[in-house]
Amino acid sequence: MIAIEEITLIRAPVERYFDLARSVEVHLLGNIHFGESAVATGGRARGLIGEGERVTWRARHCGCGTN
Repeated sequence: MIAIEEITLIRAPVERYFDLARSVEVHLLGNIHFGESAVATGGRARGLIGEGERVTWRARHCGCGTN
């Protein structure tokens, strides 16, 4: 079995880190090479994701799927 571990050190207050973790825009920037987008289909497509909210993502991973 293969295990991959990634450690990211962030020097920021926990509140700032939490907001970055739930930001649609930050997620998109981190996945720009997949041509990922957030699609507004009854959920959030921009801003900070809140409790109970949904985001629908569209992306191409491993050369399959639609763009």
